[in-house]
Amino acid sequence: DQAILVHQSPLALMLANARESDDTIANALGQGNNGAVMTASHDALPWEETAFWDFSLAVYKREALVAACHGLQDEHGADVNMLLFSCWIGASGRGPLASDDFSRLSEAVSLWQRDVVVPLRAARKRLKQPPPALAGQAARSLRDAVAAAELESERLEQMALVEALERKPVISDVDRRRRHVANNLANYLEFIGAARSEDSIAVFVEETCQA
Repeated sequence: DQAILVHQSPLALMLANARESDDTIANALGQGNNGAVMTASHDALPWEETAFWDFSLAVYKREALVAACHGLQDEHGADVNMLLFSCWIGASGRGPLASDDFSRLSEAVSLWQRDVVVPLRAARKRLKQPPPALAGQAARSLRDAVAAAELESERLEQMALVEALERKPVISDVDRRRRHVANNLANYLEFIGAARSEDSIAVFVEETCQA
């Protein structure tokens, strides 16, 4: 399989009733897509703008996948969006990602992560325990607004990753899709200097390649 080449190139979800979590995508899931991962609509519209986001909302309801994401994030500093992207590219038939692709993909979103996503996340976490003089509904309302902005920043980051890819025909063979998910994840773990985790990769393959 030929590796995908990388070129240069308002989701208004309010979280007032979302459960507490360090992961904004998880907070949005109660209002997300309940559909299967590899749906007919994803295959019919392979480069639809919201396909990756819809995929993320669908699979991030699955406890085993969430646990695998958090394990790799905590142990190796893995980026959840990049893990999900690796899975989406493979499971939806958009092909494999080579090790070199992750360097260019990371470059495409690194400044956005540093200057927008991370500060918004830090502000949301800080607002969990506001100064006593600012505690109450006002602080909670602000935190909800910051959380919504953080979620939107994650969605825009996903759009940037999608836009960084050269469009290729969708692969229909399910076995190849599963192999691509596994290989994409292995290549990403290699890129961040993490040991290959067969158990985690198997979880991602099973949870994201469901029919």
